[in-house]
Amino acid sequence: MVMGRLVRGAMCSAGLLMTLSLIGCAGGGHQRTVAITSEPAGAIVWLNDVEIGRTPVETTFRFYGTYDVRLALAGYEPVLTGRSASPPPHEWVGLDLVTAALPLKDRHEWHFVLEPVAESMDKALAEAALRERAAELRARAGEAAQADAPASAAASEPK
Repeated sequence: MVMGRLVRGAMCSAGLLMTLSLIGCAGGGHQRTVAITSEPAGAIVWLNDVEIGRTPVETTFRFYGTYDVRLALAGYEPVLTGRSASPPPHEWVGLDLVTAALPLKDRHEWHFVLEPVAESMDKALAEAALRERAAELRARAGEAAQADAPASAAASEPK
């Protein structure tokens, strides 16, 4: 009697899983896309070292995680960075078995602002930007030296 219920329950579960699988094969499934834009438009885009086109561009992806993104446009500094594609709740383990047959869409949008190269800027503007950057680096170096000085002085004092 108890064994019959267990067998019947297992068969119902197997039937449900098989039905969901068949529905999934019949056109369900998730569509994952990433749209990449840039300012200015027209930059060549690479995802994980595979060229996908010029901005604005949209492509599909299979796996969630971090992607290496590279953008290049003549007259602008290249962009080399990483962007993450995180799974939505319907992709979480457990829920994905239930939602596998649903035609859900997951779209990620990444926007990049490209900076002009120094040679394409006015010479006076380029010099001013360089001086400002040098002042920032000097200030940071001074702060780091001050932060290290008390620690090194305390370490060299005899106890």
